[in-house]
Order: sequence, then structure tokens, then C-alpha cells
Amino acid sequence: MDVMPFGFTYVSGSGKIDGASATPVITGSILIWSLGDLSSGEVNVIEYQAVIPSGNQGSTYTNIAYASGKQIRTGLGVNSGLAYSKVPVGQVLSLSANIVGSVLGASTGEVLPAAGSPNDYLILAIAFIILGFSLRGMADRKKDYEKNN
Repeated sequence: MDVMPFGFTYVSGSGKIDGASATPVITGSILIWSLGDLSSGEVNVIEYQAVIPSGNQGSTYTNIAYASGKQIRTGLGVNSGLAYSKVPVGQVLSLSANIVGSVLGASTGEVLPAAGSPNDYLILAIAFIILGFSLRGMADRKKDYEKNN
């Protein structure tokens, strides 16, 4: 899961996983990428483009990423800590995830700071995801109701 900085908009069709075209599930500024089964120690690189709000040139923004998965043998969930990355406008940054509790690493070779930071952002992101799905479900039910009445 990648939480883009406030105001950023995903560029449709720009997503790639290991160079292959990929499309995330998008909820507001949250991008959820499906990587499928991963072997121990396997690295996947996710890349995408985003549009920033006009007038925000020359700034640095914080991007938040998180990885989770399930162990095939045990079915137990495995999660990384939250990873924060400073994203300077005008520079391409891609993230890769290792789902063994390690943090995400930037393709620039730098280690992302603040690994395993407080869970506040994760809880907030999950709350927004739940809210988004709830609102979507309510809108679908309203459409069904209006269609049938």
C-alpha cells in the first residue's frame, strides 16, 4: 500500500511492477498493489507517476508505504513497518517491498527513514479505506434502490 502525499493524483496507466504494466486499486490517495506470491528475499520494484497540485513546485513531500502478506505454509499475516520517504518534486522515486518485517527501500539506494514508526498513520489509512468502501457501498445501494423504485 502506498499513501501518496496530499493533493497528488496517480497518472492512469503509469504503474509498473518490475517493469511490467500494473494497475493499483485506488482509493483517494491510497494505491494498493497486488504482487502475488513472493519467495523469501524476493524484491519487487513498483513505479508510477503522479501529478502534483499546481503552485507546489520546488517542494519536498512525504510518501508513506506499507507492505503486508500471508505466509503460504502457515496462513499467518506478515507486515512491514510504515516507511516514510521524502519525495522531492521533479525526481522519480520507486519503492520495493520485502515482506519479512523489513522496511521498504528506495531505488535510489537510500534507506527510507523512520522505519517502524508509530501506527497512527496506518490506523488513519485503514480508517479511510473502510470509510471509502462504506461510502461506495452506500452509493451502490442508493442506485439500486432508485433503479427499483
